[in-house]
Amino acid sequence: MVVIPGDLALIGGRIVTVAEAYLHHERLVEIIDIHGGVTWVPPGLVERLDGARVAAWRR
Repeated sequence: MVVIPGDLALIGGRIVTVAEAYLHHERLVEIIDIHGGVTWVPPGLVERLDGARVAAWRR
């Protein structure tokens, strides 16, 4: 899945706000969240989320 800065993404059960995202290989993505956390993951495990849906889940 393609994500861009500002997107909310579900990565392995965690919801993060993307600060930067890099495709290093067709099988590896590096995602840096707004808190400085770095996650290396296969692209298929990244799900872009709709902000309105996330807000509803958190209520």
